[in-house]
Amino acid sequence: MTSTILIAAIIGLVKWKKVKKINHLFIVFVYCSAINETLSYISTYLFKNNAVNSNIYLLISAIVLLFQFNNWYTFKYKKKSVYFITLILLSIWFYEFFLITQIWKFSSYFRIISAFIIVLLSLRTISLLINSNQLTLIMNSTFIICIALILFYTVKILLEIFFIYALPINNFLGNSFYRLIFNILILTNIMYALAIIFMPLKPKYILQQLETT
Repeated sequence: MTSTILIAAIIGLVKWKKVKKINHLFIVFVYCSAINETLSYISTYLFKNNAVNSNIYLLISAIVLLFQFNNWYTFKYKKKSVYFITLILLSIWFYEFFLITQIWKFSSYFRIISAFIIVLLSLRTISLLINSNQLTLIMNSTFIICIALILFYTVKILLEIFFIYALPINNFLGNSFYRLIFNILILTNIMYALAIIFMPLKPKYILQQLETT
């Protein structure tokens, strides 16, 4: 477990009222990630298994990100697509964890499918940002988030493929692979924190009203 997600969660908590609501769901995603990391640590310590909270987190985080993409107008030409994809993910999740296997066991198929969808939507969102002629993408919170999501979920897909096919790897390669995943997780968590810092703020007059209430 890496506690770097807590940095992003704390920044999100501080900036919640200041940033535009269009980005609130991403901060919710960060909160969910921080809670899941904490529950995973506790569950592993007490029960030697964190599958239940991890599997529930998979579904919640995927749906939260889907609707965050919707807020970013990724589905602007097909607005009902977000509900259709959500229904598909819900169906796959219930089928995998209640019919094929059990909620207290790890399974890879939903992880791969949801990660693949998130990567595609991130690429789509980046494409829309580029087409909108935004010149300062490097400090654009949406751009930073999408790059982080692509990085993390691509590696996650590769990891799950290793699990499914039980690809043979020696101890050195295995340790190197897990170190890479750990470092990427730290990097993406730092990128989440930077993205929240760079999120557009509400107009000043709204912030002044919030400060007086």
